[in-house]
Amino acid sequence: RDTSGVMIGARNPQTATMLQKQFADRKTKKIYLAIVEGVPKALKAQIDLPIGRNPSAPSTFKVDVKGKAALTKYEVIAATDTSALVKMYPRTGRTHQLRVHMKYINNPIMGDKVYGKASDRLYLHAASLEITIPVSDRRVFEAPIPKEFIDKFPQAK
Repeated sequence: RDTSGVMIGARNPQTATMLQKQFADRKTKKIYLAIVEGVPKALKAQIDLPIGRNPSAPSTFKVDVKGKAALTKYEVIAATDTSALVKMYPRTGRTHQLRVHMKYINNPIMGDKVYGKASDRLYLHAASLEITIPVSDRRVFEAPIPKEFIDKFPQAK
């Protein structure tokens, strides 16, 4: 996978089932940081567009009225003339959702060789995940912001 950041795993099948159910029932809260090409027209918005497989390239996805519901909220944190640092809050968890939604609004994620232009890395980072883990309460897991993000946008700290 090209996305950096928080990742969660399970040590046994029961825990895996519990965690999967939280994702399926949309009980998790995820925050991603991305650097996108250009600056979105709306500095804060939500993209509520369904996503389905792209028949002309079956390993990819696209906005499709017959696809599954997908909702992404985002806000621009900082911008230059050519790119923007964006915080994204996916409310659903479709495959490639953030990448497809940002491409749809003409601001593909930098380094996205499938939906944009390749570069040194995919500038998509899973910054935090809030989830309930077994034998514990609700927890927030955070991943440090990659140096490449801070180099381009010191505000990413």
